[in-house]
Amino acid sequence: MATHVFLSPHLDDAVESCGGLMAKLRHNGEQVLVITCFQKQQNLDEIPRKMKVFADYKQRYEENGKALQMLDVKHRGLDFFERAFVQPYLTSLPAVFFAPPGGSSKYLDFHRLTESIKQIVNEDAGNNNFFYAPLGIGNHYDHTRLFFAAVKVMEETGRHSSFLFYEDAYSLMGNAIRKKHPIARECLYPKSADPSRLSPRTFITALVLNWSIDMKSIVPELEEIARRYTWKVQHEDIGAFLDKKLAALFCYESQIRALMGGEKLTTKLLKKYHEFWNQAEPFWRAEKK
Repeated sequence: MATHVFLSPHLDDAVESCGGLMAKLRHNGEQVLVITCFQKQQNLDEIPRKMKVFADYKQRYEENGKALQMLDVKHRGLDFFERAFVQPYLTSLPAVFFAPPGGSSKYLDFHRLTESIKQIVNEDAGNNNFFYAPLGIGNHYDHTRLFFAAVKVMEETGRHSSFLFYEDAYSLMGNAIRKKHPIARECLYPKSADPSRLSPRTFITALVLNWSIDMKSIVPELEEIARRYTWKVQHEDIGAFLDKKLAALFCYESQIRALMGGEKLTTKLLKKYHEFWNQAEPFWRAEKK
C-alpha cells in the first residue's frame, strides 16, 4: 500500500495546508507520514524576545503530537534549524521572507536537505508512495528552500508523477501574494473571494507580508520551473473533513495566536479559502511538456 508523505517546513505547516486530505486518507485506510524538516531546537535563551514563541519547541512538539494524534498520522523529523534560529538570529517575523543572494543553491544546508529528501524518496523501493511539498507561496525562507529541494529531487529521481505541491498558508493573504509566485498566480481570487479582505487585521497583515517579501534572487529560477512544466491543479474534496482539519490545526495553540489571530479568524479565513476551491484543498502537479 502506498504511503502519502507530507514534507512540512515547520511543525504546523502540513496540517494547515493539507489537514483535510490527511483526514480523508486515513478515513479511507491509507497510510500518512508527516516529515517536519526544520524542527531542530535552539537554545531558547539566545533567541530574540519577539521570536521566542516560534522557538519554544517543547511546547511546539507537544502541540504537534496532539494534532497528528487527532489525525491518526505518523511523524518523523529531520535535524535542520529554521532559518530564524541560525546566527545571525532574525529579530522579527517579517525578516524571514527573503531569498539568499545567489539563488537557490545558497540556501542554508541546501545540499544536505536535498540529499535527505532524496533518501526518503529512494526508501520507496516500489515507487508507490506520493510526496507532498510546499509551493513556497509567500517566500518564507524555509518554505522556498524546501520547494527548490523537492523540485530538484523530483527531477533527479524522475518521480514527477509521485510529487504534488500544496499551497502554503500565506496564500490566504490574497492576490498580491499569489501574483508574486509564477505558479500560484495562474489562479487568482475574485475580489469577493479574497480571504485577506475578511478583516482589517488580515488586510494589514497582507500588506506587511507583501512589503516584506524580497525574492529577486530566485525569481529567474521560479520562472524557469514554471515554464518547464505544465502545472495542473488537482482538487481534493475535503468538505466532510474540514471540521477535523480545523480541530487538529487548533492544537497548535501558540502558533494560531501568534500568526493567525486566534481560532475565530482562522476558521473564517480557511472557510473562505476552501469556498474558493469548492470545498477542496488544491495540489499542483508538474507535468512534463
